[in-house]
Amino acid sequence: MRARAFFLGMALWMALPSAAVADETLEPGRLAAVQRRKFRLDHELFAAGTLLPLDAFYKGIGPVASYTFHFGDAFGWEVARAGYSFRLETSLHEQLENDFKVSATEFEEAQLLLGSALVFRPLYGKLALMNSSVIHGEMFGLLGGSVMRFTRSFKPGPQAGLGFRLYLSEAISFRTEARYHLLFSGGLTHVVEISSGFAFNLGGAD
Repeated sequence: MRARAFFLGMALWMALPSAAVADETLEPGRLAAVQRRKFRLDHELFAAGTLLPLDAFYKGIGPVASYTFHFGDAFGWEVARAGYSFRLETSLHEQLENDFKVSATEFEEAQLLLGSALVFRPLYGKLALMNSSVIHGEMFGLLGGSVMRFTRSFKPGPQAGLGFRLYLSEAISFRTEARYHLLFSGGLTHVVEISSGFAFNLGGAD
């Protein structure tokens, strides 16, 4: 009985925002809360630094760049993305080499990153900075495919990601994102990639 009352209360609570939106839509003369995006994207060039933090034996760090074409406010296509990872050895890697005489060639490491993905940008909003200015930003999702060259093999597979963009001007924005790559070749390889950098918008801004 309590469970039924709980779910009924939740259903009523979730229906309230919909009723409020419908009321705002039907009642003339009221100010709508939803506004058009101030910043629009068209052709986007992204240049950033990327980190591969997941592997216990090494960490990867290096540059990454991409080109994305945006069909509108909601969808886009990251046509091409490429990056390179430089090896940063961990203490575990050094311990295995020194204490157990394991050769460095036994550890396969990611080097070249290539990929393409669809971009979904459902959330756009504004933040007040110290009550003196307004900052525009958005969250976006990524879904596509990737291939990575390791020290001894190429490994393809799907990728998925989530990111956040902060608009600095009509032409420049700061973008940070996290991606998960599930790669197939001689077993499964899991790669997590974190990237942050600047995006340059070539057209499309209002």
